[in-house]
Amino acid sequence: MSAQTPDVGEARETMPVPFAGEPFEIGFNPEFLRDGLESVDADDLLLKLISPLRPGLIEAGDDSGFLYLIMPIRLNV
Repeated sequence: MSAQTPDVGEARETMPVPFAGEPFEIGFNPEFLRDGLESVDADDLLLKLISPLRPGLIEAGDDSGFLYLIMPIRLNV
């Protein structure tokens, strides 16, 4: 996971997660992503991604039925 801000700088953090599929880069507004992650009232969660231009889905890892849809932003690569 990484963050880049022209005025502040950049940060990078590695997190061990189970992953399936082809790797790709996707960008989200950090405030919207944080809101979704903080709203999950479960110990585990799923982040489902299809492609860099399609919405992502955050699901609770339990049977609560929590869903949070998050739209990606275009990256300047």
